[in-house]
Amino acid sequence: MLIFNAMSKEKFIKDLMFGNKGEEVVLNHILSMADNAALIDICNNGDYDLKVEINGEIKTFEVKTEDKYCKAGNNTGNIFVETMCNGKPSGITRSIADWYVFYMPFYKKLWYIKSDDLKLLIKENNFPLKENSGDGGLVVGYAVPRKKVEQFFKIYEI
Repeated sequence: MLIFNAMSKEKFIKDLMFGNKGEEVVLNHILSMADNAALIDICNNGDYDLKVEINGEIKTFEVKTEDKYCKAGNNTGNIFVETMCNGKPSGITRSIADWYVFYMPFYKKLWYIKSDDLKLLIKENNFPLKENSGDGGLVVGYAVPRKKVEQFFKIYEI
């Protein structure tokens, strides 16, 4: 069993607040793009982050707020697509969201892609798998080079 110490709990809360701000930015963007859109649900598990009704259709969104890989001094040129955390499926392998959205606050950009398209993109390419990443080395995922894949995304400046 993973036990949080005071420092890791503080980091978790900070990361959660950072992610929640990203979800708010994405929600506001979605609502501003459609005349007839409304928030249905904010989910607090790995299924999705936002459920929105847009012109009578229900869509779900997984929001990833990129910070570490997309800012001055640490720009790897990648987006990180998580697959496992603490030995369990997470991120793209766990989510049932229709859409994945990468929010890059440093660049003031939102990158949208259908989840199935992102899974296919990963399957058809040999992106480096990064183990021992984030949260005490418990996260595994792909480092996806932004320049190589940007044509597969709908990219918005915000």
